[in-house]
Amino acid sequence: MTTCFLEPKKISIRSGKVTTSAPSPENILQTGFAFWASKSLLSAVEMGVFTELARTGPQHLDELSSRLGLHPRSSRDFLDTLVALRFLRRTDNNYANTPETDSSSTATNPPTSVESSRSRASVDWSKAP
Repeated sequence: MTTCFLEPKKISIRSGKVTTSAPSPENILQTGFAFWASKSLLSAVEMGVFTELARTGPQHLDELSSRLGLHPRSSRDFLDTLVALRFLRRTDNNYANTPETDSSSTATNPPTSVESSRSRASVDWSKAP
């Protein structure tokens, strides 16, 4: 079996020499950060964040935290993570779905809903054949 890795090359314009760049952890970090974003989205889906906001419209931080059973100490950080990922909007202390999450994550829209894809994304690898 042959393993092939493409090494990044840099060409110096002045000398015309080809050099190999130093190893970079960029791919590892990007993959790790992608997991965090996915985990945040799947956690929000599991807790019903988008469905709740689609049902009621914008809610104050305290009210939304209470309805979802979020701990007051971490609720703002969690919801603001969803804002940073552009899944929610925040105006002052009120959170709302974005147009995308509002239209694709409600219980009334199952064929395209994020909730319907959750089971496909949640694989228990410990039980895989």
